[in-house]
Amino acid sequence: MHRLGTEDSATSNDIIQRDPILRFFMLKLKWSTGHIIVFMALLAGVLFFGVGAVASYMYTGPGNRLGSSGDLGFQLYWVFVLSPILWGAYIWQARNTPNLVENLLQNGVLGDSTSGQFKKAINQSKAIFDRMLWRPSYIVAALLIVLFWLNSWLYGWPQQFAINREYWFEIKWYLPIHLLTYTIGLFVLLIFIFRQVVFVVGLYRLFKRIDIKVKPLDPDESGGLGVIGDFAKSSLLFAIGLGLIAVSYGTLISVGGADLSRRLDVLAFYGIYIILAPVCLLAPIFSVRSAMLRARSEVLRPIAQEFQETLARATLNLSTANPDLKDLDDKLIQLQRHRELILETYPTLPIAIRSLRRFSLTALLPLASGILSLALQLIK
Repeated sequence: MHRLGTEDSATSNDIIQRDPILRFFMLKLKWSTGHIIVFMALLAGVLFFGVGAVASYMYTGPGNRLGSSGDLGFQLYWVFVLSPILWGAYIWQARNTPNLVENLLQNGVLGDSTSGQFKKAINQSKAIFDRMLWRPSYIVAALLIVLFWLNSWLYGWPQQFAINREYWFEIKWYLPIHLLTYTIGLFVLLIFIFRQVVFVVGLYRLFKRIDIKVKPLDPDESGGLGVIGDFAKSSLLFAIGLGLIAVSYGTLISVGGADLSRRLDVLAFYGIYIILAPVCLLAPIFSVRSAMLRARSEVLRPIAQEFQETLARATLNLSTANPDLKDLDDKLIQLQRHRELILETYPTLPIAIRSLRRFSLTALLPLASGILSLALQLIK
């Protein structure tokens, strides 16, 4: 059984080893996924409700304090729901993307371990992880966050503060702490999005260039490629989590009286979700579908060729009383039945259609909620 841990391939722990954040927590401190998620939630809670409570107590202006429904509700939501989703997605991706490729290599879907195609698959998988761990992506993510806060400072907050001031903005020593609390989560979110897109594109290129082996009776009911469907479903759940961030953030802004159609930050969240949801669910599934169809075509090709040759021989014997004609007809019937059997048993999707429909409908819920919020505001 092959493992990815070779000199010319990525190991199943490769992303964790090369990611500075996860390497510190998981390899140096020996923390588990649960420890990291709980620590980050506690950190956000302390900064919001510990340090933030001091800032709110010091605030003497007429604006909102920590106890206001909008601020308190969203910060509780961030600590107990959104922060765990963001960090859970970040760690899940680091663990599962190498494991997915390793699983495909182990179960023989990408060919025999001695074949040149197998070695090509290893090299391409290593290239995928190298691109996912592109170091300038951290700088790009940081710059995007700076632009996000600049947009809020120059356009979003003036509109918001024209309606009501905020303690976290008025107490200047607390403002950087308040922004940092959100920035930590937004940073891992941007890295997650970047790596998800890179990995999905890498899978598309991998399956486009390599002929796979589909196993019709594999226990996963997807020809040995069920891990792709499982990955798509799990990543979609995290994408839905992003959609919940967009909806909750937009709701908070709307409750404050701001015009959502003029808030570029809110619209950017919705836009990212609209792009990310199909990338997470549909792109991995349909990238492997083409390879599964090619594999089925390879099995059907000799049957089609034999059927055509047998049909040609039967046609030549139609005008004569040839005793072999019945045998030829029987062979044609058997070939046709064999073809139908292959069409029925060879899967062409790494996920059941019913699951694909169910998850597709689920992915629309945050989008529908966002559209409803905009519609209600326009009506008001």
